[in-house]
Order: sequence, then structure tokens, then C-alpha cells
Amino acid sequence: VQAGGTVISYKYSDDSITAVSNTSVTGAYGIGMDNDSNIWVGRIGGGGVYKITRTPAGAVTDNELYSSGLSYNSGLAASGDNKVWAAGLYSDQVSVFNTSGTFIANYSTGETPHGVAIDFDNNAWVVNMEGGAPSGKSVLNPSSCTAGSGSVTKYKSDGTYVGTYTTCGNGPYNYSDMTGFRSIPTSMSIGANQFFPPSGSTTYTGWGSTLQAALTACDCTANGVNLCSINSSDPTKCDVPLSLFSVTGGTYEAKNLNIGCTTAVAPVLGGLIPCGRLDNNLATPWDDTAPCNLCFGFLMLQNIINWLTQIAVAIAVFILVIAGLFYVFSSGDPGKIELAKSVISYALMGLALIFIAWLLINIIIAALGYSHPFSGGAWNIIDC
Repeated sequence: VQAGGTVISYKYSDDSITAVSNTSVTGAYGIGMDNDSNIWVGRIGGGGVYKITRTPAGAVTDNELYSSGLSYNSGLAASGDNKVWAAGLYSDQVSVFNTSGTFIANYSTGETPHGVAIDFDNNAWVVNMEGGAPSGKSVLNPSSCTAGSGSVTKYKSDGTYVGTYTTCGNGPYNYSDMTGFRSIPTSMSIGANQFFPPSGSTTYTGWGSTLQAALTACDCTANGVNLCSINSSDPTKCDVPLSLFSVTGGTYEAKNLNIGCTTAVAPVLGGLIPCGRLDNNLATPWDDTAPCNLCFGFLMLQNIINWLTQIAVAIAVFILVIAGLFYVFSSGDPGKIELAKSVISYALMGLALIFIAWLLINIIIAALGYSHPFSGGAWNIIDC
């Protein structure tokens, strides 16, 4: 931050230096960056903090000043839980905002708080140049060195006071980046060329509407899973492999995730054995992407039996209809009437045998442990 209030951006990859704000940022002192890569600048002349909003490419889109009610705000830091802590120099307080710019509170510190650091657990450490503690609070002196004139006040993320500790030296001025834990929010791009969501659009050429809706609603960080798989009626499966993990207080953020899409080898509804596929048919009670095993062999057998049963029932119903018509139009001929009765009897017996066979087969499958009708499951559902 230059004395005139201009914020300078340094890009280490090509050693370029760029001014990212104009001189409307007055009395600037202290700088930090939040999880969305927005820049925050303390205002030592007049108090409050500036938020400089940028596009991913670095262009400034907004420059807002948020008041803290204090006359001075100097060193500041942004936490992983989307808060900005700004030391209130000469006010003996520290100001807290959320990253949308809403002022939260001012908390008491020691004398002349000059800098702030955020640790791995989002605790705020305020550096007091002239030592001391908030009114009514005691100061803990170091046991390994001679107490100096400065102190550090610690607050939890929710504003709960933890303690104040005397420094070993005099007049502490600078502040730590906690060995890099909070220095720079990390944005990681996985893959290249094809990004999700596509910049400036809500759909992507080549994606079906159902798949697009599923991708839009997908939460790749839910329940700590490291793979986000999309199942849809489109014959496509898209995976987002993530190598990131969540840590308390961290600022790791996955952006512009590459989604690799592959076309399913077989149609979702095709094949006798519904396993080992690239896509899952959500209309079925089993997982089509599961590895094939003996259970799916029984599932194949059941599918064949169900198919044959449907055909047999259709044939039996057709015979019953024909026999009924034959009986109705027999014109009282005893021979035709007897023939119609026999056909109807055999058709009904056939239906009964089909039902008994279907029931027996499902009982055997249940006994082998592949379905659970006795514990609330359905007779015809195999659990693989």
C-alpha cells in the first residue's frame, strides 16, 4: 500500500506489478485478502476498512469503505470463517467485520493495537505496541524471558476473550502470517480448458439439461467425500476428482473444477446383468455402477424370471379371453362349452403355478441373503 493510498499487486509468476486501486483509498495502512480474493485495506486516517472487489482476472469492480466507529484502523487480517479483524490504533480496540462488509463489533485490547494475525483455528491475535490488557483483565508474563513493554491479546472467532500475554521485547510492531497458514487463500484449478461452472453461462454445450441441473445442484464437499459423481438420465457420467481437504480455519477453495465426461459403454437400460456400468439408472433400486459379483447373477436370474412371468401371464390372460368368447358363442353346444371350461381351468391353474413358482424362487433368493422381505423389504427386490 503506497502512502498515497494506491494498492499495488505483485504477480510473482512473471514479476509484474500492477496498481489495483486508485487514490480514493485514503489513509491506507495494512492489507489483507479474504477467501474470495477480495482485498481489504485498513484506514489509519479516519477509521474503517476498504474492501476492493476484484474479478478473477484482477480487475477492480468495486471499492467500498465500511465504518468501524473508530478514528483509526491499521493492520488487519481476514480469517478463514469470512471475518476481517482490523486493529484500532490509539482506540485500544480491534474492529471486526464479516466479508460482506457488515460491522460486527469492536473488542477491547491492550494499548495502541497495531497489527493483527489469524491463526489456523481462526483465533485473532492483536499486537499491542505499548502493552497492557483490556480493562479489568490481567496480563500473563512470559516465564522464559524478561517481560517487555508490549503485549498480545487473543480472541476466539466469535469474539470470546481468551487472554493477553506480555511480549519478551519492547514495542512490538509487526505481525506474523502464522508461518503461512493464513498468508494467501489458495485457489486450485483441477484440469484445464473445460471449467465448471462455465464462465458467464448456466449451460454448457454438449451437456443435456438433466445433467446440467444435476451438476448445478452437486455439492462436492458434502460429508467429506472426495469425489462428486453425477447420476442422471443422460447417458453420460461426469466426475470431479478433488485432492483438497477441509481443515478448521483453512482457506482452501476449489474453483474452476475440471469435469471429465465420458459416454457410457452400454445404454443405461441395456444388458441382462445391471452392474459394472459407467452410469446408474436412478429408476432402478440397485446401483448399476457397482462391481459385478454373484449377487448380480441372481439379479440377472430374477430379471429373466420376471420377464418370462410377464409373458406367461399375458399369454394366460389371452387364452382366458379366447376361452370366454368361445363359451359365450358356443350356442349351447355341450362339446364347445366343455372345451371352453377346460381351457379356462387350465389357464387359471397355469396362473396359479406361475405365481407359486415366482414366490418360491423369491423365497430361495431371500434365504440366500440377497433380499430381505422378512425385515420390511419387498419380495422382488434383490439387495446387492
